[in-house]
Amino acid sequence: MENKVVAESQRTYEDFEPFCKWHGSDEIELHLRGFKKEHLKVQIHKGMVTIHGERPLKESNGNAWSRFHKEIKLSDKCDPNDVHAKLHSAGVLTVTMPVVVNAGDYDANKPTSCEFKGQRMLVSKRLKVG
Repeated sequence: MENKVVAESQRTYEDFEPFCKWHGSDEIELHLRGFKKEHLKVQIHKGMVTIHGERPLKESNGNAWSRFHKEIKLSDKCDPNDVHAKLHSAGVLTVTMPVVVNAGDYDANKPTSCEFKGQRMLVSKRLKVG
C-alpha cells in the first residue's frame, strides 16, 4: 500500500484539452486517442456532467501521465437518468444527454443547449462508460 502512495506522489501530469465536437444540442464527442474505459470517469451531480480521464504516457516509465477534465451543464429539460456515455474503438467518447420535450413545452424557434462550466464540483453519481 505504501508503494502505491509513493508512486502516485511521484507522477507528473500533462494536462490537455481534448478536441470536442457537438452533434446537435444533446450529444458531444471527445477525441481521446490512447484512453481506455478504465482511464475515464463520467459522473453527474446537481445538473453537471463531469468527464475526467488520466492515463500513463507510453514514452515514460510510468511516472508521466496525461489527463483532462471537462464539465458540461445539463439542460433543465434533460433527465440525468437518461445520460449515457460510450467509448468507441477509435478513441472517441460520445456522451448523450437527451432532452425531454413535452408537447406543451416545445418551441421550434428556441433551441435547447448545454454549456461548458469551468467550475469544479463534488460528484456523487457515476455513469458506466459502455
